[in-house]
Amino acid sequence: MRIRTLDDFSDLDGWSPVASGQARLTLVAETAASRRSLCLDFDFQGGGGFAVARKPIRLDLPESYAFLM
Repeated sequence: MRIRTLDDFSDLDGWSPVASGQARLTLVAETAASRRSLCLDFDFQGGGGFAVARKPIRLDLPESYAFLM
């Protein structure tokens, strides 16, 4: 099995915030224990909706595959 990192979060290029209703979303790069991460800073402002971070990734998958964290 080949392990492949899809995004190391060294930068946020290509990521976009998507929010609905009254929700607000900001994407922030974070570093903890020398590892980069993507932080979703969201606020539903007392209402409903959703908040999602999206990034298109072109990925050809074989017939048998697994995603690992």
